[in-house]
Amino acid sequence: MKFGCLLSLFILVQGCGPRGFTGFFSSSSDRSSFKSENINQEPVPNKDQEDISKAGKGITFGNGQTTAIDKDGNEVILYLTVEKTADNTLKCRVSNGENSPKLTDSNISWSITHNGVTIDASNYQIKELSDGQWNIEIRFINQDYHEHLSNLEVTALLLVQNFDDQLKVSTTDISEEKDEVRSVESEGSSESDDTSTPDPEPALPSEPAVLQTQLNCGSIGSPGTWVLVPGDPNYGTSDFCVMKFEAKCSLFDGSTCSANASSDAPISMSNNTPWVFINQLDAISKCSSLGDGYRLITNAEWMTIGSNLANVSSNWEGGIVGINDLTRGHSDNDPSMMCEAFTDDAFAYVQGSCAPSSTGAFNQRRTHTLSNGSVIWDLSGNAWEWTSYYNNDDKPIGENWDFVRTVTGSATMPLTDLIPQAAIDNNWLISGSYFLGDDGGALARGNRWGDNLASGVFAASLMGAPTSENNSFGFRCTYSVPALD
Repeated sequence: MKFGCLLSLFILVQGCGPRGFTGFFSSSSDRSSFKSENINQEPVPNKDQEDISKAGKGITFGNGQTTAIDKDGNEVILYLTVEKTADNTLKCRVSNGENSPKLTDSNISWSITHNGVTIDASNYQIKELSDGQWNIEIRFINQDYHEHLSNLEVTALLLVQNFDDQLKVSTTDISEEKDEVRSVESEGSSESDDTSTPDPEPALPSEPAVLQTQLNCGSIGSPGTWVLVPGDPNYGTSDFCVMKFEAKCSLFDGSTCSANASSDAPISMSNNTPWVFINQLDAISKCSSLGDGYRLITNAEWMTIGSNLANVSSNWEGGIVGINDLTRGHSDNDPSMMCEAFTDDAFAYVQGSCAPSSTGAFNQRRTHTLSNGSVIWDLSGNAWEWTSYYNNDDKPIGENWDFVRTVTGSATMPLTDLIPQAAIDNNWLISGSYFLGDDGGALARGNRWGDNLASGVFAASLMGAPTSENNSFGFRCTYSVPALD
C-alpha cells in the first residue's frame, strides 16, 4: 500500500448543526490534487450521516465534507460527523461518499484538544462501535470534562489507500452548543426556559503540559518515510516522528555504506539493507546532521514506541495483549543475513532468502502497528539499533542471554527503562535478552537476524562501547519540532 499527500481540513461550526466550514489544504507532493470549497449548506446527504437531535438523543455539532483526488485520479469524498449526546458523550464517525472508493483498509487515530491544548488520553476512553474504527464513542473519565464540554476540537488522522501521508479532519465545538444540549435534554421546556441566562461555564482542569503542534511526519523535510508516534508521559515524551525503516545509506548497501558515505545522510526507505558498521557516536552525528529537531533515537523514545505497540493486540501471537509473545521480526537465521524491507507492509516475512512474502511464521513478522495505525519495520530482529543512551557505571543486574524481563534494574536504570510497567505487573512472557558485558555502556535495542528468542522489541545490549561497530549494529533517527528560543 502506498500513501500520499497531506490533507488538512478544519471545520468551524457556529452553533447547532452545520452552518458552513472553511477548508484549507496543503500538499508537499504534486502526484495528488485537492479541491477546497466553502460550503454554506449541509453536505450532500449520505446514509452514514444522521442528525440525532431529531431523535431527541443529542445534537450534531460537526458536519463536514471534503473532496480529494488520489494518485489514480479517483475522487474521494470524506465526511466527519461528531455528535454530542445528552450525557455529554461524543460520537464520532468518518464516512465516505456513496460513489467514492471504499476506504476499508484505512487506519484512524483520534485526538481531542481544549482551547488549543491537547487533552491527555488518560482523561477519556475511546470505544469502537459496531462498525469499527470509523465509528467511535469518546467518554470522558475526568468528570470536569464530562460535565462541561466546550471549546473542544476533535481530530481524526487517517492513513488512506493511495495517499502517501495522513489525512487530517478536525471539527471544533463552541460553548453555545452546551446550552443547546440542555434544550434537547429538557422535554417540554417552555420558551421562557430557553431564554434564561445559562450558568457561567466552570473552568476546565489545567493540563500538565502543553504538547507540540500536531506533527505532520510526511513533510518534516527529511527524505524517506517517517511515521508519527504518540507521546507517553510515563517516559516524558510528546508526539514525535520516527524513521519507519532502519536507517539506510541512499547509494550503497548497508554493509559498505560507512566506508563510502562519509558525507551521505541517513534515509528511511525500504530498499537496501540497514546502515551498519557505524558506532553510537557516529550514529548520533549522522542523525543530528539532518537538521534541527533530529536526533538518534533515545531510550525513552524506544520505550514509548515499545510500550505503545505492546498494547496493540495485532502485534501479539493469538491477538490478545499479554498472551503468548510479540512478533520478534526476522530473527530465526533464515536467511542468515540482514534483509531489505518492502514498500507493501503486507509483505513482512522472509524465509530462505530475503525475497519478501505475505506469509510466514507469525513470530517472524517484521512489522509492528502502533495505536494510531502507524507501521514500523524491523524494530525487533534484522539489525541491532543504537540508542543515544550510555551507562557503564550502574547497569541493571543480570547475566548475558538472560531474558530482559528477568533482570534487576539499577538505581539509574530501573526495569521500566527496559520493559513496560504492564509487562512487570502482568508477568508478560515476552522474548528478548539482556547483554551486560564487562565494559561498553552504549545501549542498543532489538537484536539481530539470527538470535531467535533473544531477539525482541525489548532486547537490550550494554556490551558495546560508544566507538564499537560491527556488521549487525545499525540505527534509527527521530524528529520533533525544535523548541523555540
